[in-house]
Amino acid sequence: MDLIFYFYNQLDILIEFFLYGFISKARNNRASVKNGFSDDLG
Repeated sequence: MDLIFYFYNQLDILIEFFLYGFISKARNNRASVKNGFSDDLG
């Protein structure tokens, strides 16, 4: 039972990490669109 809870906790941390990365990437993309892709080009 403890192993299942441990695995679920690790999975929850991974999901939060990927969601946070996806959200921050979307925010950066939106910001670079505002800046005319200057950040993407260099």
